[in-house]
Amino acid sequence: MEKRNIKSYKEIAIEEALEYLKKVKELERLEEEYKSTYENRAEMANQIMVLAKEILSLQGSFSYYLKNMSEKYSFKELKLIENLLPVLEMLKEASNKGMYFLKYGIRNFYYQDGEVLKTVSLIGDMATLSIYAENIYAKDKINEIIASLNESGKSIVMACAYDKDMLQDFNKLKLNIVSQDGRMLFAKTLDDELGEVMQKFEDYLNQNNRHLEDIPSNVIIENIRVDNLKRTREI
Repeated sequence: MEKRNIKSYKEIAIEEALEYLKKVKELERLEEEYKSTYENRAEMANQIMVLAKEILSLQGSFSYYLKNMSEKYSFKELKLIENLLPVLEMLKEASNKGMYFLKYGIRNFYYQDGEVLKTVSLIGDMATLSIYAENIYAKDKINEIIASLNESGKSIVMACAYDKDMLQDFNKLKLNIVSQDGRMLFAKTLDDELGEVMQKFEDYLNQNNRHLEDIPSNVIIENIRVDNLKRTREI
């Protein structure tokens, strides 16, 4: 059986755009001919009318394609992503880059909120996080873990649904990144490696129009990795 080559919407839209330009030129030619002709103009007028309708139908399709392209590449204050875990892994790796031992670790903790099991992901002091297993805890216990990370004197990054108690020591919502499960990225940033990486990641995100989906993670890490604590501003 012969394999069919199924065209993408983009390929179809571009083909229609080329056809659109071709027909516009033909329309211009017919109109010039119409203006210079003084006999049997009715038939030519009908050709112009039919061609104009064909162009309108193509214009609608290509306009829809252009609208989608405009929305895709526009700067978005709120960045919706499928999963925050790859972002957290990049931040952790960039913060530990070049070190002989892991200074910052990452752990996922869970707590029951009614019938919903919620996830809290934390990046912070490795020595503190290594004490705790990734498990389902009472919410108070997770607050204790966060308090222990605060006592370590290092920056903390947390991905969670907004919770006033958990976030009382955090300075701000970071990067306006929200995952499909409703979790957001928060941070308590200090003058350390993780604090520098958070600043550089925020800058890199904005410099690239907040579109990182097609940038390899190793490229992002190399652009945001810790570099002798050269933070230039508070974040």
